[in-house]
Amino acid sequence: MSDIIATSRPILWITRTEPVNAVTAARMSEMGFCALTVPVLKPRAVRTVWPQGIPDTLVFTSAHGVRFHDLDRKMLSLPVFTVGDRTARAAISAGYRDVRSASGDVRDLEHLVRQEIPVGETVFHLSTRQPAGDLVGNLKRAGYEARRISVYETRAVPVSELYAALAPPKSFDGILVHSPRAGRIVKQVIDGFPTGFAGSIYCISSAAAVPFCGTSKR
Repeated sequence: MSDIIATSRPILWITRTEPVNAVTAARMSEMGFCALTVPVLKPRAVRTVWPQGIPDTLVFTSAHGVRFHDLDRKMLSLPVFTVGDRTARAAISAGYRDVRSASGDVRDLEHLVRQEIPVGETVFHLSTRQPAGDLVGNLKRAGYEARRISVYETRAVPVSELYAALAPPKSFDGILVHSPRAGRIVKQVIDGFPTGFAGSIYCISSAAAVPFCGTSKR
């Protein structure tokens, strides 16, 4: 921690989960920042009961879904839709041959599926136990046979552990937040800083920024 405190470069707290936080940290370093990688969420696989039969389409909203699901080689030729390019690369690396990225958020992903997959087909969404949106519900209402299959979950890191891992608040200048749930945890952490937090908070989406709406910098 002393090396970070001594640096003259702006310091950013990267709250993203492992191992992708290292990718963000490397990019921030290239941009002239010093990255403090302290995840606020930790993913882990969960036991999954797959429905019988093979769907028409697979959907991933996170690279963790690709990482933690049980790969079935019979499904490698299925159309696979991902929320973003990084998740698409993970799916390609896993062996899927027909991967299409929405290059955006869950709404963009839903639009892409509805644009390219006929109504009535079966769509499996391999996701976390606590998805941020209602992709499956929206697809069902649009006429698809959609089903969410939980393949992983994310556990919040206890706030006490985060305090122990972080430098004093005055030693970092900004915070990167990559999900609404992470935003709620970060808000809880900074609310506990004795002297407040006067830096900047950068959020991946408006939903992730909601916990900080009305937050005053002290």
